[in-house]
Amino acid sequence: MKKFNLSQIMKDAWSFYHAGGRTFSESLKTAWACAKALAHKIVVKSWFLNKEFTSGERYAISVSDDAKVERETEKAILAKWFSEFGTVKHWVPKSCCESF
Repeated sequence: MKKFNLSQIMKDAWSFYHAGGRTFSESLKTAWACAKALAHKIVVKSWFLNKEFTSGERYAISVSDDAKVERETEKAILAKWFSEFGTVKHWVPKSCCESF
């Protein structure tokens, strides 16, 4: 189970609410969506990147916005990175992910 900073989520919800135009319920839903999006960010350990990818692929991964999870098994994820240099798709063990 992922742990979230509930205090920060409530602060964000109140700031969305005070910005105007929304109910507190909508603001809270937006704050939770932002927190969950940040929690699902994939960060692959550097030693795994150096071992498994070429220098061109590592550069494409470094300039890409974020990885998308295409498939997931019990022990690994199929990550796909999009950049202007192309698409990089690779199976990454969950043990090699710093955050997932």
